[in-house]
Parts: sequence; structure tokens; C-alpha cells
Amino acid sequence: MPAQCITVFLRVFCKIKLEIIGLENIPKGNYVALCKHQSNWETIFMQYLLKPASTILKRELLYIPIFGWGLARVQPISINRNDPRGAIRKVMEEGKKRLAMGNNIVVYPEGTRIKFGDKGLYARSGAALAIAGKVPILPMSHNAGLCWPAREFLKHPGTIKLVIGKPIDSSTGTSKSLTNQAEQWIEDQQRLFALE
Repeated sequence: MPAQCITVFLRVFCKIKLEIIGLENIPKGNYVALCKHQSNWETIFMQYLLKPASTILKRELLYIPIFGWGLARVQPISINRNDPRGAIRKVMEEGKKRLAMGNNIVVYPEGTRIKFGDKGLYARSGAALAIAGKVPILPMSHNAGLCWPAREFLKHPGTIKLVIGKPIDSSTGTSKSLTNQAEQWIEDQQRLFALE
């Protein structure tokens, strides 16, 4: 419900439209979604679009009064980014539990919000979880950072375009090769957005 309200709010008050391409690519069963992270928009919208979904996030977000309490209700996988080994272990353990519960997992492989046009280092934990859970990887790319830039209050009129790629079979490679495959597709989409 919050995602629908925000979509309406953005359309009416900020003149921001939404276009989704590739809805037919969303698998019927569980999956691990690898998505570009540019704004607050996708953190809200993915919970609605991919529900039931558990997001991997930094544990500090759960400490924010009211917001963090609400966030805890969607069963995220909270990690300590200061302990990379422990974080990977937790993603694998909790991720497999969430998949077994019927949740999809949303992973922002760059780990933090990245300005539109920039690229971060893609972590392999999402692909490793997909392999361990025997579920496909769903690559997703969007341009929300153009309309709702990271760490900015002001919103800019335009169209948020979300493109959902074809699922990647996690049994066809290693966490490194599968991450590279998803990264290539996501970043190719980013280049296409930049040309529009």
C-alpha cells in the first residue's frame, strides 16, 4: 500500500510517471533479484512489486524510530557492513530461511546508493545465495536516480523506467560469473537510459 501511495504522490505532485518493462520475466517461484540502487524509490517499490520480499540492508536502518520498526515487519536480512565475513554468512543463512518461507530476496549488489551514471563494485553474495537456494537470479535496472536522486530532498519531473530482465539460471555458473552476467545486463540498461 505505501508503494502505491508514493507512486500516486509522485505522479500528482512531482509529475513523475512510472513505466515498467518486462513484468512477464518475473518468475512464478522464488528468486533473488539483483537491482541497481540509486534512490529511496526502489527500496519502497520493490517491496510492493516483488512481494513477499526480504531486502538485504545495513542493520543501522532498523534502529531508526518508527521507520526501522516498520522495516523490521517485512523480514529484511540486516547485516553489519563492518564485518564482511559475518555479513556474507548471515546473508547465506538468513537468505536460505527466507527463500524457504516463500520470500523473494532483493539484493542491491553495489551495497549503497550510487548516483545515476556511476557504477559501484558488484558483490557476489546475491548470486551465491541464488546458487545455494537453487533459485534463479532476476536482473533489474532503472533510472530512478534521475527523478529522485540519492540524498536529495527535491524530486525532478520525468519518467522512472524500470526494466526487468530475463531470469538467469543459477545452476549455469559460479557466483562470480553469474554476478558478471547480471552486472553486464544491468549496466547495459543504464547506458541505454543515458541515451534517452
